[in-house]
Amino acid sequence: MSEGFIDKYQGILALQGDATDEMILQEAQIGNAKAVIIALSDDADNVYATLTIRQLNQQAKIIARASNETTIKKLKIAGADEVILPNLLGGRKMAGQITK
Repeated sequence: MSEGFIDKYQGILALQGDATDEMILQEAQIGNAKAVIIALSDDADNVYATLTIRQLNQQAKIIARASNETTIKKLKIAGADEVILPNLLGGRKMAGQITK
């Protein structure tokens, strides 16, 4: 493996490397994955990785991260099954703590 390494933790394979690099994804055997979590810091990279992974594996459940609500539609079009906005969820959780 040229850039990353595969680690197994509690039965889950994790790859460290550039998730936008199709060669890395193929080395990770993404085509055999049952589910994929895409949580890069840049929304454009998440869209690109989602599109690439969906092309390599039409069956996997893809859960993708977004920073902006405007990215949700793009990720869905690219093939994400679920989109999570951690900043929004965190903000709601903190607001809930204030209102208790």
